[in-house]
Amino acid sequence: MQKVESCSVMIVDDDPVHLEKVGRDLRDAPNIAVVGSYANSTKAADQIGKVKPDVLLTDIEMPGMSGLQLIAATKELSPETRTKI
Repeated sequence: MQKVESCSVMIVDDDPVHLEKVGRDLRDAPNIAVVGSYANSTKAADQIGKVKPDVLLTDIEMPGMSGLQLIAATKELSPETRTKI
């Protein structure tokens, strides 16, 4: 039997209900570690280079930095991070 490695995930969404639901669902999933949950994309961008999550789940339309801008910043700060919208 193969050992399944853990996947680190950062979640960014300005909708607190969606942010909480996605976070709860992922925390309940095996082999997934939620390493950050942010309602503010600028704060998330500050952490991406430090945390270097395997996956970034982000909303597109957010105040301040948009999801597309966050994805562009992620590509520079943590090139190995995969992004999902």
